[in-house]
Amino acid sequence: MNVSAATLSRHFKKATGVGLENYLQALRMEEAKRLLRTGSLPVSQVAKSCGFKPGSHFARFFRRKMGQSPRNSGKNPREVKRKNSNVVSFGID
Repeated sequence: MNVSAATLSRHFKKATGVGLENYLQALRMEEAKRLLRTGSLPVSQVAKSCGFKPGSHFARFFRRKMGQSPRNSGKNPREVKRKNSNVVSFGID
């Protein structure tokens, strides 16, 4: 069965209420978060494993969607230092 990308996307959105591109991005972000939590791979390898091209696109995209850098996402919030500060955030601000 030959279906164009536009047709597939339209049918997917009609069936799920979510655009296909948004759904795939969410899946990629969930996998990236899982890999980052393990702490066993560098951010560049996580990005590659989740289908992102090399460079800073993954970091920008991740920060925009998750509100923090990929490097900090695998850490316990209590360990993440505030930007330009030696004070550690305990998430109770």
